[in-house]
Amino acid sequence: MEIVRCDGPQEFLDITTAYRASEPLTTNVMGSVAINVIATPKLYDAYWWWVARNGETVVGAAMRTAPHYLWLGPMPLAASAELATAVAVHDDELPGIVGPDTVCGSFLRSYAHTGSVGSRRTSQLGREDLVQTIDELRPSSVEGTLEPLSDSNLETAVEWSKAFSAEVENDADSNAPDYVERVKRRNLFLWRYNGQLVSMAGLASTVRTPAGFITRVGPVYTPPKFRRHGYGGAVTGAVTALIMETGARAMLFSDAGNPTSNHVYRDLGYLIVDTVQHFDFIAPATI
Repeated sequence: MEIVRCDGPQEFLDITTAYRASEPLTTNVMGSVAINVIATPKLYDAYWWWVARNGETVVGAAMRTAPHYLWLGPMPLAASAELATAVAVHDDELPGIVGPDTVCGSFLRSYAHTGSVGSRRTSQLGREDLVQTIDELRPSSVEGTLEPLSDSNLETAVEWSKAFSAEVENDADSNAPDYVERVKRRNLFLWRYNGQLVSMAGLASTVRTPAGFITRVGPVYTPPKFRRHGYGGAVTGAVTALIMETGARAMLFSDAGNPTSNHVYRDLGYLIVDTVQHFDFIAPATI
């Protein structure tokens, strides 16, 4: 087993084409982020693009864009163990990992055995996400209109993006000096009901593989005061329809611990096909 660090996102996409085609949903985040970085090279503070090879065959891949977590794709457990050793040398300050449960478990065990400074931290399960996709959309009957991100609703989109990061992702990226510009580059849509903006959903960059085109819905956010009226389902259904009209396959990730949102997605026609887990690294307490 060989672990290779790619020079950049284009090389990563090229090398992993067949691998990502075999795992198009669980590798979608890696693909869409790579596409974004190619378009905007200084989008994040630093990058790590990893590939696991068995001979000439790519059997696994991983990606990290600082300050975010390391994203692990499906791979043999031996590959995730070898990857952990490489990460301990080249990216020992990673704040956590995301990936399939068995892959994460193998990575964490191997990482702890490296003895690196970062590996002395405790790993803690943060949340579990459900990987969902859809074949036939059942549109929401909630009234309202969909509108794309514009100067007129940018302030609201920035406020809601930060709220989503704080509530769902605990994302330090929302404190970046250029955060407003980053929001402007996102493909966001807002739902307006009775003249008022009430919910928001985004679309990630469409990823092309030999298995077809896939576009991920997210983030989806409704402020607390507007919840339980169906607005989240309405905006999700509307952007899902936009995806399907292009001929691409729609997918999303949802928090397994949020039965309300998962019920909404099920009503739209989404089906759970996989799970990924988030593990946080917690520094030892100092006295």
